[in-house]
Amino acid sequence: MSDMFSDTQMDGLSNEDKAKRAIEHVLRIMNENHEVGYHLGLGTQSFALLTEAAAALWGEPVDQVRHKLAPRSVERAATELIHEIDAYLATVPFNDITGCRVKEILANKWREKEAT
Repeated sequence: MSDMFSDTQMDGLSNEDKAKRAIEHVLRIMNENHEVGYHLGLGTQSFALLTEAAAALWGEPVDQVRHKLAPRSVERAATELIHEIDAYLATVPFNDITGCRVKEILANKWREKEAT
């Protein structure tokens, strides 16, 4: 049985490589997962600190790193959600009028969630 308090994953790496690996992992998750990106993304101290550290480690300007690593946009998230809704609706048997209404309701719910 593993012990989450004492198990390690980066034995043998330098401290700088450990920091780089951890920073890159969190930035990647922020970009891939909309919920994480929403809470730790643009405008948060977490994003500012992580991107400043990444810029220092990579030897790149902070503004370029922030543009490159900014979590996915709301438009991209909306497009992905619409594709997910379409894929789901394709599996549910009902007539076109009902399907359009369901899609509209789901899209409105998502907009309401994003507005809060």
